[in-house]
Amino acid sequence: MLSGLGEPSYFYLLAIFALNGLMMAVFFLLCYYISDSVLGAAFGTLQFFYNHSEATRVQWTPPLRESFAIPFLVLQLLVLSYVLRCRRPTISLAVGLSICTLCFMLPWQFAQFALLTQVLAIFVVYLLRLISFNKFQFIILSFIASFILNVILQFGNTLLLR
Repeated sequence: MLSGLGEPSYFYLLAIFALNGLMMAVFFLLCYYISDSVLGAAFGTLQFFYNHSEATRVQWTPPLRESFAIPFLVLQLLVLSYVLRCRRPTISLAVGLSICTLCFMLPWQFAQFALLTQVLAIFVVYLLRLISFNKFQFIILSFIASFILNVILQFGNTLLLR
């Protein structure tokens, strides 16, 4: 009889808790990048801990697919924030954004709805002329590449195609 880390359920739970622990480090980096101060990063991270019950369900129901996806969303937001701030995004940034978006989409069947809100927000930012058409196109093409790869890797998931 297996016990401890050899048991599949423990391995699964430890992977989820490790991913969500790493997410907090990435969340700190995201807050630091946006606020440009350690104090702002610490405050943002403390606010996440304070509102933890509204921000995630990982502590009550860890085996949800979203528990694997949300850490990649935070990483994707960090890369997207960097893309929005840099003057000339490079191909390596497009690949990084696409990989982060793909890692967010693969485990969670409702990820495309969260990404739809991002696309709409980026479209509004473009309409307000806060970003150039080239940067808007860069982001949208990265999202489209991720979406196509996701459809292929999920063997033509009909929820994505309808």
